[in-house]
Amino acid sequence: MDIIGVIAALTALMTAIIALGQSDIKKILAYSTISQLGYMFMAAAASDFASGIFHLTTHAFFKALLFLSAGAVIHALQGEQDITKMGGLRSIKGMGFIFFVFLIGALALSGVPPFAGFFSKDEILAALYTKAQSPNLLWFCIWISALITALLTALYTFRLIFIAFFGKCNLSSDKLHHIHKPDWSMKVALFILGGLSIIGGIFGEIIHESEIPSVAPEGHSLNLILSLCVVTLGITLAYIMYIQKRLVFKVSTLITNKFYIDEIYESVIIRPLKIFASLLWRLIDRALIDSFFVISGIALVIFYTRICDFPIK
Repeated sequence: MDIIGVIAALTALMTAIIALGQSDIKKILAYSTISQLGYMFMAAAASDFASGIFHLTTHAFFKALLFLSAGAVIHALQGEQDITKMGGLRSIKGMGFIFFVFLIGALALSGVPPFAGFFSKDEILAALYTKAQSPNLLWFCIWISALITALLTALYTFRLIFIAFFGKCNLSSDKLHHIHKPDWSMKVALFILGGLSIIGGIFGEIIHESEIPSVAPEGHSLNLILSLCVVTLGITLAYIMYIQKRLVFKVSTLITNKFYIDEIYESVIIRPLKIFASLLWRLIDRALIDSFFVISGIALVIFYTRICDFPIK
């Protein structure tokens, strides 16, 4: 469980940092999803499986809302996914509804009360805090990393909101004059998910508290205060950096390149496996099976048997 907790904490923290350095709207949400999976597995590692499933459920509501809203943005902008090429979308005719539901998803993901993500993430933080009271330095570090991840979640989420929907519009004149407005089928799905992202956490909390013994009240109170503080700090930092532009934050190439994890994986795992598979194909499939033992071997036996007119029974 300690190993799972460490891996989950590192997963949540690293992918939240990676999301902060992305400009593709879908990649930001994709890395956010991996980060939230880290929260779920931190709960499981702390033996609070109910909170992990609770967050899985609320996350299904608001992350589906965010992905579908992002899809509506991409559809409206004729395939554009780079948030730095957007800007001011909330002021464009036909985009107000998309901004509204995207904001609901962003508030839920960031853990702002009373939206769905607040309740489930608070349960996980409380479970981690309780685990750290053993006392256990390892779980104290995991709890702190979960709080830092909560701050980063609010920061990268509202970075997306402020860059894409606020400020100066950076769209080309062609895309600006050919906005594809969402039709009723899109709006119905987004409306339902928006509603679930608002009330889903409240109903889930009622069920959770009635079925599962609650964590110690002091754990809940402390985490509630800290959670609200880090979320407020994250949103405030995003506002100062991307609306007021009073604080310049330059993302390093290490973050924009996702800690070079893809390149390391390609070099360490994929490329050696391809070389090994190629060797197996040449030595085993082609040289032994096809040419000598089975395929060609049987064919040659039958051929020479026919040539020499040997009877085959």
